[in-house]
Amino acid sequence: MALESAFRKVSPRRTHKERAQPKSREKWGLLEKHRDYVERAQSYHRKQRRLKALRQRATFRNPDEFYYKMIHASNRGGTLSLPHPTKYRGADAKEDIRLRKLDAQTLQTKLAHEQAEFDRLAAEYPTAAARALAACSGGNASGTRGSHVRFSSATGEGTQVCNAISSRMGQANVTHGDEHPEQHQRKKELVEEDLYRRAHRIQRLRTLTHQVWIECQVRGRGSKAKIRGFTGKRAAIYRWRPERKR
Repeated sequence: MALESAFRKVSPRRTHKERAQPKSREKWGLLEKHRDYVERAQSYHRKQRRLKALRQRATFRNPDEFYYKMIHASNRGGTLSLPHPTKYRGADAKEDIRLRKLDAQTLQTKLAHEQAEFDRLAAEYPTAAARALAACSGGNASGTRGSHVRFSSATGEGTQVCNAISSRMGQANVTHGDEHPEQHQRKKELVEEDLYRRAHRIQRLRTLTHQVWIECQVRGRGSKAKIRGFTGKRAAIYRWRPERKR
């Protein structure tokens, strides 16, 4: 019995082949298998659900709804082609485009240099630096105002804050005591303008550095979806699909 079973295993067996498309139906392509039917059915139902949602949105749409993009957008074969959202306007356009082409290391070096110059001037003119930061943080990258309002419940705390500010202003004025008042005021205005420009440049360099870093991450692997594009004042936001690590 053992010998017979061994011969039975060694003997060639029938090869079960997949049923192919008959010769008379070769013009219709390959024969559809069950897995092909399942994939086709899922795709059909997915498209039907999408069409149903679009019809529902069109039904509940306000007939008086109007957007200017309905006029400015060009229609090419039923597809709307919108212009690229460019936020750079004015004299800084060329500089911003040039800075965007630089790599992250160069941007980081320029950011460190600008931050060091700003800190040096802020140590000498703290009041002007505070005003420059408050003016620049009105439209910062996070969309919130950077000014901080402090309420003091006791009069002693408010007096201490006022004395601290007055002492800092006095220290800044001691170094320029021998200058003419008008010259000193003009110099303070120029320094405040310089501080505001540097604060604005630091904020823009931080955004560009973040954007370059994000672009490097986007070139990597992993499926991702864009949540918000790069607008000039804010870096782009992507959401990666979570992957299980081994």
